[in-house]
Amino acid sequence: MTDLEKTRRSVASSILPTPTRRQLLAATAAAGVISLLPRMLRAAVPSDTIRPFRADIPDEQLADLRRRILAARWPDKETVADQSQGVPLATMRDLAIGRQTTTGARERRS
Repeated sequence: MTDLEKTRRSVASSILPTPTRRQLLAATAAAGVISLLPRMLRAAVPSDTIRPFRADIPDEQLADLRRRILAARWPDKETVADQSQGVPLATMRDLAIGRQTTTGARERRS
């Protein structure tokens, strides 16, 4: 072994700590537990499958939301014709107020 190799090993051993027996056992136990986890928890696979869900929102909360939307103070019209300032005011108003005047979600569902 050359002096250069001895120096490299000395530097490497001083930089990289040697794991203790306790650390080695903890790492082994953690690796074992991780291997037992279901595949679904390890990595979510992107999917285009549409899955139904149910949201139970009390009528009082929906009524309060409608009141607050109708009472909202809207900003002035945007100063540019493009969408560089965000969603156009007319689009947002149509979304918010238009939904109030059309058939509600509960009625559409039944």
